[in-house]
Amino acid sequence: MKLNTKITAGLAQLALLAVTQSGVAATVDDFKNSWEYRALQHQQRLDMGEPLGKATFLTTHNSYNSDAYSNLGSYYDPNQKYSLVDQLDMGIRSLELDVHDYNGDLLLCHGQNNHTGCSAFDRRFQDGIKEVATWLTQSANRQQVVILYIEEHVDGRYNDLMNQIDAHMGDLIYKPSSCQSLPTNISKADVLNAGKQVLIIGGNCGSTAWSQYAYNGTYPTDNGTINSYPTCTTSKYSTSYLINNLVRVY
Repeated sequence: MKLNTKITAGLAQLALLAVTQSGVAATVDDFKNSWEYRALQHQQRLDMGEPLGKATFLTTHNSYNSDAYSNLGSYYDPNQKYSLVDQLDMGIRSLELDVHDYNGDLLLCHGQNNHTGCSAFDRRFQDGIKEVATWLTQSANRQQVVILYIEEHVDGRYNDLMNQIDAHMGDLIYKPSSCQSLPTNISKADVLNAGKQVLIIGGNCGSTAWSQYAYNGTYPTDNGTINSYPTCTTSKYSTSYLINNLVRVY
């Protein structure tokens, strides 16, 4: 499974780091019995009151593009092995969903900006959102906060995009009041205390409504090597920046 993760070493904050696991657990239950899973659960509880810029959000790349959904016409080059629910069960707390307007449907598509590579066999966006919402509303998961990075190629169909989200998780979304980037000074506890569980990033202020729905922009990204604790730098970002921001390193 390919992962992006913001990790900590001691009290030093590092970055959202993409790694490839060479020894993936055979099943979700196997992983949940591991020390890595237990350590991750402790980390998520420890940073509950920390600003988002210092918190840990284990992240998968192209989360929807999974072997769990593969068929003869779609997802034949999967980035992931596990379903969205399985990823969440294993501790993933930020999911990447690419949404394309294809022949009148909003699909989860591993395609180009012009929708080349999309297929009628791709999953519908609303099915993916429903899957995540069902997990979030289970009693065991009501104290979990998830970031959804929506890479949208919807050709201006923002109302349809929002309507499909609202149909399944509208009450769970912690929304911006205007066009702004993700606030790194609030905490996961702040989101939960507001009765919410989901932060959406990937907005582009393409419409007034969408800018009051999804935070503008995405993760700062550095495609390179992270220098581990105590150095805590990448080729682009300083220690201070990494400590105070959600940074994705692939």
